[in-house]
Amino acid sequence: MLSGAIGFSLITPLTDERRLIHFYRTTRPFGPWGPVRRKVEQELLERMDKENRNDVISAPFALLWQITLFLLPMQLIIKTYNASLWTLPLHLVALAGLYWFWWRNLPKADDPLQPV
Repeated sequence: MLSGAIGFSLITPLTDERRLIHFYRTTRPFGPWGPVRRKVEQELLERMDKENRNDVISAPFALLWQITLFLLPMQLIIKTYNASLWTLPLHLVALAGLYWFWWRNLPKADDPLQPV
């Protein structure tokens, strides 16, 4: 499968540069985008870096939140109340971390540097 993907990408024409820049501005991906990244305005790049940093910091909180979101109702259904008393604070810490590092830092909808 990997060899097919590499082979197909080598035999197809290159993507238009404007389309790549639009894709980069819209999706704001991680990774080695050097030639495309150099064509995007500096203010947007700084904000993208901050957003990506917040996403990396938020990932453990999101994972913990998702696991405890699954565990809490299950623990209550099977009546393991002592375990749920340990899981609930973990869930609340994860929720607070998500709010602090992710939700609070989301860009506003009317932000001029938001992709169209």
